[in-house]
Amino acid sequence: MENKKKILGKEVAIIGYWFATNYGGVASYYSLYKTIQELKYKPFFVENPYYKVDKEGEDVFSKNFFRNEGFEISQGYDNDNLNQLNNLSDTFLLGSDQVLTTSSIKSFGKLFLMSFAADGKRRIAYSSSCGGDNLNDNASVAYAREQLLKFSAISVREYSTVDLMRDKFGIKTEALIDPIFFTKAKTYIDLGKKSGEYVKDEYFLSYVLDPTEDKKKCIEQIATHLSLSPKIILDGRKYTHDTNVKKMDMNEAVLPELNMYQWLYYLSHASYIFTDSFHGAVMALILNKPCVIYINRGRGYPRFVTLNKMFDLGSKIIESSKDLNAETIDLKLDYLSINRKIDSFIDQGKKWLNEALSSEKKLDCYNEEYNKLQANRDFKNIRLLATLLRDYGVKHIVLSPGGRDVPIIRMFENNSESFILHRVTDERSAAYYGLGIATQLRQPVACVCTSGTAASNYLPAVTEAYYTGIPLIVITADRYGVYLNHGEDQTIPQKNIFSDVVKMEVTLPEADGWRSDYQARRDIATCILETTHNGFGPVHINIPVDNISIGANSPKEYWKVLPFIYPHILRASFNNGESDMLRWVNSLKKSTKVLVVYGQNVRLTDKQKRNIELFASKYNCVIVTDSISNLNIKYSLSPYIMLQSISQAEFNEKLTPDILITVGGKRLMNDPLTYKIRGGASGIRHWS
Repeated sequence: MENKKKILGKEVAIIGYWFATNYGGVASYYSLYKTIQELKYKPFFVENPYYKVDKEGEDVFSKNFFRNEGFEISQGYDNDNLNQLNNLSDTFLLGSDQVLTTSSIKSFGKLFLMSFAADGKRRIAYSSSCGGDNLNDNASVAYAREQLLKFSAISVREYSTVDLMRDKFGIKTEALIDPIFFTKAKTYIDLGKKSGEYVKDEYFLSYVLDPTEDKKKCIEQIATHLSLSPKIILDGRKYTHDTNVKKMDMNEAVLPELNMYQWLYYLSHASYIFTDSFHGAVMALILNKPCVIYINRGRGYPRFVTLNKMFDLGSKIIESSKDLNAETIDLKLDYLSINRKIDSFIDQGKKWLNEALSSEKKLDCYNEEYNKLQANRDFKNIRLLATLLRDYGVKHIVLSPGGRDVPIIRMFENNSESFILHRVTDERSAAYYGLGIATQLRQPVACVCTSGTAASNYLPAVTEAYYTGIPLIVITADRYGVYLNHGEDQTIPQKNIFSDVVKMEVTLPEADGWRSDYQARRDIATCILETTHNGFGPVHINIPVDNISIGANSPKEYWKVLPFIYPHILRASFNNGESDMLRWVNSLKKSTKVLVVYGQNVRLTDKQKRNIELFASKYNCVIVTDSISNLNIKYSLSPYIMLQSISQAEFNEKLTPDILITVGGKRLMNDPLTYKIRGGASGIRHWS
């Protein structure tokens, strides 16, 4: 596309991962492009700003497909020259897929968030996604907030992303269907015919992005049950096929690397589909194929949840081979109902898109009252508490309304669909009431009370829970520490009030800032887990509340708990069963950069060293040691000087691990690795 001044108006610059070697993403951007044409506009794709150094290059199936189909693609502009796009269009449209994740913001933020766009240009996001990212990187969130508030219209793909846009940016959005749905099955089938492929016999197709032993087991089980030969399509990303073939270990069934036409052919002619891909699942629905969908948590769990809510897929969505049986395989989806829903969602999506392109849509933000409530330290602590109780499966909450605990009570009442609420006014009775439920269920139960002597009334039940091993979570509201010992009403020392009869006791922070956010999340999560860790017993969470009237007149919507993707601490245990342990194994298999930091330890036996070498070899680990580690094997190194020499930017770009595993005791003082990790990406998973 030539870079020249012209009369602008109908041109729409499509921005996103259209150029990536991702079959589903290509189908999504194909459909978006065609829909914009259908709405009488002139779309074109904006070239990857890293086109000069893109490792995959120009000769990839994504770009070849769009060129073959006559789609217009702009010339390339690097990040420093993106402002020249203002000469080509007045409207910039961010497409679907995971374009609003932390990594996308860091890598493509200038393009995707359109900071290059001149004043007066229209910025739109259609069905954009945060994937499974919680957007906890403060710098990325601040930059994204600044840019997103300049958009004229934003819609998102997952229901949980609606919550994230509200919580992180104060922006009202609605969840709209992925544009891949806009294109009818016949069009995809006709595109598949261009492949030149022809398969005479019936076959069962598996489209697998991330091969695992458990998915292989599913494929074999379905193929045997259906008496059909399996064919397997692997991830389209360049340079991954050979590795995934080895992981899949079903060489005869695996198809070679496919172009886009071939991908569509094999999907449209399959008799049955098994997939761990969101877009693969969507294509099965569009093509009305019998299918089983395997939730791929590593690729964005919320989109599978949204798909299930939209189309009520029930047992057709599984999380492991243990969920798969003959009944699930044979269960027929109600495609009459699903097709009606698809048509309704298409109408809704196209209507929104047409209004956004024609300037009828205006960005809708939450008001000052909402933003003030979300920024309140006490509100953040209370909402985080309710979120983590829900995420850890704590259902039963015993409420004793008083004065100081009113905001805590309000949080649970405004999210009553997530909990079973019991109202017992007298605190002594309430604690025993919770004790009885926890005794019967052998599960943690939470009790909430106000400050002062109300908390003291919990002591008899807490004592009994401690000595009989009952998982009770005692939640007490408290005054701020500054009021202690000054004659304030109902103000007594509560931080350690149950110190001798609880397994753990925490008081949530009064100060604000990201460190307080982190501390609150860590302390609440650890406290909840401690109720069942190394034996059952009670814990105490003390919450300072300064103003009991916070959010008193705010609508219920403002009190909604955080989405499920909010991260928290998990415990790995052999007692949780094989499937739980496989979760950690699969995470290692999918991670390309695993760093083991080996701290102070005694000398190991030769057998122990061999086991560590085997682990490092199997999962492609680097093991960092120092002089007090007592470990020197072929996978270990002592990078102290190197880490001091390189910049934080170099570390972030080249060395940031996917998973950090820490083993043993302390390391040497002022270890540069500590500071490099602390200054690195927020998405590093830490296994202790």
